[in-house]
Amino acid sequence: MRDDGKLAYPLTAALLSLFAAAPLARPGFPQTAAGFRPVWALEAFVHCGGWPAVAEHAGPAARDGLLPLGFAALARWAGASAGDAVKWSLALATLLGGLFLYGWLAGRWGRPAALLAAVVYTFLPYRLAVTYVAGGAGEPWALALYPLAGWALHRFVQRPRLSSGAAALAAWGLLALSHIGLAVWFALFAAGALLWRYRRPLALLPLLPAVPLGGWGLLAGGTERFFEHFVYVYQLFSAAWSTVPSSAGWKDEMSF
Repeated sequence: MRDDGKLAYPLTAALLSLFAAAPLARPGFPQTAAGFRPVWALEAFVHCGGWPAVAEHAGPAARDGLLPLGFAALARWAGASAGDAVKWSLALATLLGGLFLYGWLAGRWGRPAALLAAVVYTFLPYRLAVTYVAGGAGEPWALALYPLAGWALHRFVQRPRLSSGAAALAAWGLLALSHIGLAVWFALFAAGALLWRYRRPLALLPLLPAVPLGGWGLLAGGTERFFEHFVYVYQLFSAAWSTVPSSAGWKDEMSF
C-alpha cells in the first residue's frame, strides 16, 4: 500500500517555505545592512575567481563562504543578473533549512511534529532577519545547513561507522563552506551537547577540523568583540528587530 503522507509532509514544508522566500521575488535588491556587498562578491567570484574579500574588516571567519557564491554563480551563468542570482541563492537556503530539519525529526518525532518544527524554524524572526535585515549570503546558508549537520552527526553517534562519519564530516564541510565562523560555533556547541548527552568521545571525531580552521580564521583576520553581538533568547522569537543601534534597511526595519 502506498503511503501518500511520506511525500505530502515534506512537500507541504517546501510550499510553506515559499512564503518566507516570497519577498525575494520583489523587483530590485533587498535593502539590507549588507547593501550590495553580496552582489559585488559574486561578480568578483565569477570574473576573478578565488574567495573574494569585499568590504571586509573581520577576516575570513565572518566572510560569506564559497557555497552560496557557487550557487549564485550557477544562476549567474544561467543568465540571471547578479542581483537576481544572489536572491536565488538566498531563496534556496530558505527552502532547504526547513526540509533538512523535517528530514532529521520525522523519524524521531513523527511527521506532523516534524512539519511543525520545520515551519517554525523557517519563519523564526531571527532567520528572516538574517536574510532581510543583515543581508549577507553566508549566514542564511549556514542556518539552512545547521539541521543537516546535526542530522548527520546524530546518525554518526547512533551508528559510529566510516560511512556515517564521512557523511557527518561532509555535512560540516558544507557548513564551513557557507560561513567559517558559524561552522566553528556549531562545532563547539555540538561538542558540548554530544558529550553531555552521549558521553562518547568518538562522537567528536567529525568536529576535529574545526580546531585548526577556527584558529586560522581568527589569526588571518581581525578579532571581533562577539559578546557585544549575542542576542538574548527571547530575541530569537521577537519580530522587533528595528531597535537602536540596529540600522539595517533604509527604514530601520525588515526590508519587506
